[in-house]
Amino acid sequence: MKNNKKYFISLGIGLFFLIGVIVFFYYNDPTKLIESIGANGYLFIFLFGILGGVSSLTAGSFFATVIAFAVGGLEPAFLAIVGGSGMLIGDLVFYFLGKTGKNALGPRAQIFVEKYTKKVQGRPYWQIAIFAYLYTAFTPLPGDILSVGLAFAGYDIKRAALPMWLGNMTLLFLLTTFGSSLYTRFILLN
Repeated sequence: MKNNKKYFISLGIGLFFLIGVIVFFYYNDPTKLIESIGANGYLFIFLFGILGGVSSLTAGSFFATVIAFAVGGLEPAFLAIVGGSGMLIGDLVFYFLGKTGKNALGPRAQIFVEKYTKKVQGRPYWQIAIFAYLYTAFTPLPGDILSVGLAFAGYDIKRAALPMWLGNMTLLFLLTTFGSSLYTRFILLN
């Protein structure tokens, strides 16, 4: 019961931040905001990608912010590169936390991790690479779940880092391209 309460509190906080970002950008013109930030917008997205792109609590607000920066005039492809790089750094942090925290798991969780490890280690590299790319590119799920899972399985992060980075960039490019298109089509025309 306690875990359900924590889950709903976390979900509520995440929704609060997401709604806050959406409302903020609905009432404030992203173009003017980006003009005031200038080229520092890319640095902001990079840093926000490290912190905001990895957690299920902050991923929604990160994605909404990246879309708003694209609407404001920053280049979607460069936003994808910068933001995807920041997200990868955040994912790597969670990988190393998972690697060191694996030993702190209880006996019941250790049994699950051992079964999971056998499944992952039995897969060829290309399957893990394709899965890592598809997971990070086409799902809004945070990369920390994948990173921690790979850490628990003892998978070499060097082999998954490139597919995860490409996936993060793909996701952000799709979000910025389609998000800014939808914004101009539905918000600006009203």
